[in-house]
Amino acid sequence: MNLPTDIASCHKLILQQQAIIEEMMSRIVELEDRANKNSKNSSKPPSSDGYQKKPAFTRRKGKIKRGGKANHKGKTLELTTTPDVIVPLLPSHCPCGQALDKNQAIISERRQIFDLPQPKLLVTEYQKLTCHCGRCGLPITGVFPDNVPAPVQYGSGVRCLTTLLNCAFAMPIKKIQELFTDLFGYAINESTISSNNNRCADLLEPIEQQIKTELLSSKVGHVDESGLRVAGKLHWLHTFSSTLFTFLFVHAKRGRKALEDTMSLLPDFKGWLVHDCWSSYFQFTGCRHALCGAHIIRELTALEEKNIVWAKWFQRYLFTLFEITKVNDGVVPKSMRQKTLALFDRI
Repeated sequence: MNLPTDIASCHKLILQQQAIIEEMMSRIVELEDRANKNSKNSSKPPSSDGYQKKPAFTRRKGKIKRGGKANHKGKTLELTTTPDVIVPLLPSHCPCGQALDKNQAIISERRQIFDLPQPKLLVTEYQKLTCHCGRCGLPITGVFPDNVPAPVQYGSGVRCLTTLLNCAFAMPIKKIQELFTDLFGYAINESTISSNNNRCADLLEPIEQQIKTELLSSKVGHVDESGLRVAGKLHWLHTFSSTLFTFLFVHAKRGRKALEDTMSLLPDFKGWLVHDCWSSYFQFTGCRHALCGAHIIRELTALEEKNIVWAKWFQRYLFTLFEITKVNDGVVPKSMRQKTLALFDRI
């Protein structure tokens, strides 16, 4: 590289190099910051931490000791007085050769095993009978129950099991089919499992409407969205919850288009909306907004890792407020509000 010989050109070159260095340093800081992000100091899910996963929450030191508490009743197995199977244990003969009479034996000790019975399907056959009236000769025929529409079908217990496994425990349909065959020795079709889910959804529609009504009338609602695969493509599971109720719906979009959909409750919500600062939530002006405390703590943790002093104190401040509200019905007492606000301004 040929360096300039005059001072003006050298000065110009130095300024150009300084701009390049500043741009590179900014990029390095950005990349280092991105590499140091995890579920503890950002909104990244714990699954993204890989083998470097850290505890999602570190317990703060306090007066409560770890381990079991005094007077806490355990739930260990206890002997039952009504066992299903009794196996008497006694040799047939004494070592001296004398035969032993089991009717004369007494129980010296009992031990019990709690285990699962061999699973099997209970087959109930309904027989439609026909007979002729002894007076007029009219043939009278029985009627099958409404829940027996075909010659062969699975009952409500099977419908409940497949729906529970698929919806509540997120077991894939193929796995359910394999488990069902292994346990009971009968094959179950994919369409049967899907129709069980649909039937359950139809029956739960009044409950769903009740959940929506309760959520819309609640003072505080929590919202979030998580990515999931639907037919191999990225979709979003949108969540709206309160202390007692949760409503979920799946949409191909994450932002405004999904949140304004007919399935969404946000357009009609009037209370406090707690979220992670996702920009699409702020478009709803009919409610009041509050940021998720867990996300604020993660952001403060990220700043604390960069040696930002105020972030450390602000995190302590929020935890202190949390402890105060926990013992005061969720609010800061009036006698402490001025002091806490002054401390907020100071930090």
